Amino acid sequence: MKRNELFKYLGCDSVPVQWQWGKIIKGTPVLQVHMADRLSLDGQSLVKLSGTDWLRTNKNGSVNLGHRERLQHIEMIKGGTYGYCFFDDESYKPKKIFSEVIYRIAFIKMLPDGVYGVLDALCTPAEFTQFPIKMDT
Repeated sequence: MKRNELFKYLGCDSVPVQWQWGKIIKGTPVLQVHMADRLSLDGQSLVKLSGTDWLRTNKNGSVNLGHRERLQHIEMIKGGTYGYCFFDDESYKPKKIFSEVIYRIAFIKMLPDGVYGVLDALCTPAEFTQFPIKMDT
């Protein structure tokens, strides 16, 4: 499944455009993350949501709008809203989405190289579309 197809399937009313790495679906941040950015630390499964370069700039010097949006998603999760993510494989062109599983981001963890989401449960895309979401922990 391609990224935009997955976002539509999950209930997104408009597909992300270039520089968007997620959307808000029914008040919930749903993020596309890179498989290569996943790690295990102290028994927790983590995924990198953002690096330490908070204001990334594009070639023309403008601030990357996708990064601003990602920071808003991070703030929502920090504020207590569960976030959800699915993985892509950035080495595959065009990007392949691993859509069989969606992970819940329970909370944010700051590490020296960036902001990480702590993954604590998973569901299928079909289960995600059924609110309230039932997750396997």
